[in-house]
Amino acid sequence: MNQLVVGLFLFLSSLFSCQQKGDFKTVNVEDFDSIIQDEEVQRLDVRTLAEYSEGHIAKTININVIDACLGETGD
Repeated sequence: MNQLVVGLFLFLSSLFSCQQKGDFKTVNVEDFDSIIQDEEVQRLDVRTLAEYSEGHIAKTININVIDACLGETGD
């Protein structure tokens, strides 16, 4: 019985934790291109250093969020 209650709780909590929070806006490709060209916009790439090294948007900051201590960064 306890396992059923715990399982149901985990299932329901996972449904509500995936809801979008904050003020987000969808933009088309042209608008996105002009946004990332703006020098005032900070661009953050959260891939691994190896993935970042394969190609990235210019002047993007790389922080590897997979690394537990977040110590691996690119240019």
